[in-house]
Amino acid sequence: MCDAGRAGFHMAHNVQGFVLRMPTAGNAPTGGGAWDFGKAFPALQRFLADEEALGWYAQALAQPGGKRFADAWLGRAHCLKRLGRLEEALAAYRAALAIAPFQGEATMEAARCAQELGRDALALRLLRRAAKLRPDDLETRFQLALLAERLGRDAELEAAYKALLALDPDFVPAYHNLG
Repeated sequence: MCDAGRAGFHMAHNVQGFVLRMPTAGNAPTGGGAWDFGKAFPALQRFLADEEALGWYAQALAQPGGKRFADAWLGRAHCLKRLGRLEEALAAYRAALAIAPFQGEATMEAARCAQELGRDALALRLLRRAAKLRPDDLETRFQLALLAERLGRDAELEAAYKALLALDPDFVPAYHNLG
């Protein structure tokens, strides 16, 4: 196993240990918890199968105070999305956003789930919010423009493409789609 793989395995193993000895009060490790909890959940995603990672996320969220871990909800949502369980993924993204409302990644991924589920009004609200949270992100702006176009919202479509061109004057799809 390479050094990066070994480090990731140990990080995931630390998550297992942490979940098992998570304090009953508060939302962070105390005493022996010297490693960064925020980095532990992504390790689950990278080094465990999604179904196995879901089990550890469930255990973390079931601990006293565990429902306050936005990273656990976000990791759970990513796993559920990869497994094609979009309704559950959307609910988990929304739980993460209830705790950390300014989390741009969760907002964007929730919007993608809503779009895949055909919930365009929700997707549009989430994409608008993601564009505010990530004003310099071309992908967010482009997705907002594409959805506005599909929904026939011409004024919003034009504004989204102009915002894209303000960020990147060489963004060819914006020129093409503006006509």
